[in-house]
Amino acid sequence: LDAEALPQNVSNPSLIKIFASDNFNNKIAESTLVFKIEDVNEYEPRFERVFYSAEIEENCPVGTFLLQVTAFDLDVLDSKLKYAVVNSSEYSDMINIDSEGKIFKSNIGNFDRELFPSMQFTIIVYDQANKTDTCVVQFVILDVNDNYPKFSR
Repeated sequence: LDAEALPQNVSNPSLIKIFASDNFNNKIAESTLVFKIEDVNEYEPRFERVFYSAEIEENCPVGTFLLQVTAFDLDVLDSKLKYAVVNSSEYSDMINIDSEGKIFKSNIGNFDRELFPSMQFTIIVYDQANKTDTCVVQFVILDVNDNYPKFSR
């Protein structure tokens, strides 16, 4: 039996009534069997996409929502997934990710189109057995008129 294959209307633990009859003496015995199907963590979490991309304005304020990544796990017990930014990018400190996969601007650094027109980093998702998957996120930084004009000599 597989816990993930159980119909939604089947309770776990479940009850089965067992009847045995003796055709010779016409006697019937009845017993109730209580059983529970334990879920085994057999599936890894998976991102819905391997690559996410969004355009964001430079100099956006701290806490600005930037993008949401989404992962799923087919295991019954692994409904609580954890997301994290892999610290392999020079930009990874500039964002935060919450428990729902929502990415926000952190309080470290600023997105500056003149310094970097785009940024790319990796997000990892963990299940309760520390099985993982990763995806790549790319932000294209949109220019905001934040520099004063200069006269050339």
